[in-house]
Amino acid sequence: MSVESVEELFIERSADVSSSGTTASRMFRVITTTSDDGSLTAVNASGVPDVGDDLPDDPDNMWAEKKNASPESDDGCHWKVKVDYVLKPPAQVGIEQWDKEPVINFGYMARSRVMEYCYHGSLDKTEVSSVSGDQNNRKTPLVKVTNSLHQPFDPPVMDEDSILVISIQRNVKHANFNPTYLQTYQNTMNIQEETVAGITIPKFCGWIRDIKAGKQFDQNNAAYWNQTFEILVDSTTWLKQVLDQGFFTGAVDGDGYMQFTPIKDADNDPIRDPIMLDGQGQRNPAANAAVYWYFHSLWEIAWGPLSLPGVY
Repeated sequence: MSVESVEELFIERSADVSSSGTTASRMFRVITTTSDDGSLTAVNASGVPDVGDDLPDDPDNMWAEKKNASPESDDGCHWKVKVDYVLKPPAQVGIEQWDKEPVINFGYMARSRVMEYCYHGSLDKTEVSSVSGDQNNRKTPLVKVTNSLHQPFDPPVMDEDSILVISIQRNVKHANFNPTYLQTYQNTMNIQEETVAGITIPKFCGWIRDIKAGKQFDQNNAAYWNQTFEILVDSTTWLKQVLDQGFFTGAVDGDGYMQFTPIKDADNDPIRDPIMLDGQGQRNPAANAAVYWYFHSLWEIAWGPLSLPGVY
């Protein structure tokens, strides 16, 4: 494979400046020895600029981004090679990609939840219209959502609310990236108070729901990793709260074994619906507050080693 000649067609130089950026191009005629040499021979011919070469008109700011060859005649030996130039990336970009400030976004996500508290006690239909929509109502004490016997509803009343979503995108130097962090911190909640992007997250109120990482290369072909974190913040807790209720009462006998006693109704038949328990395996009197058990369905861990940004 060989090339007979390369010449620049100065009359076909072009440049464009617009709000979207500055571009330029140069055109070269390449003649190959035979038609078997093809377009790759033409586009890589000595005398045709390489991708990354500076633009002679503006070597400090523009460089060759791409080039392509197209046939100039049907003999397979005459080619026109166009070289496209664009602005170089800013000087601070390059091997310092990982030093860029993280990109932080805030949003909210709707969800269904058990309505345990409300801003007003229960109202009958004649009172509903008297409830003010003033934002100051948020300052009133929360009231427990119960029936007329002051017991929780069973099944519970469901409601809609929204939770804060913090999204963080940052670059990490290849040498400092550890893929095991993804396994360690994915689907975890904070075991201690954390401040992330200016938000104070109480213990057990933050959930790292998603972590992603993609390998990237800068203009100097140095590797770095682009990481994204999605953190959900529940101002109450991510612990699962379950009402203590059941069909049996229980007590430990003298031998240390738990003995279960079926709960009967007024007709001395086993109950069909569970009743509330007091946290000790006994009936919970109607006048007492409901007892809940908390379950950790997310692994709790300190987030410190992640070095998440504390400010926004």
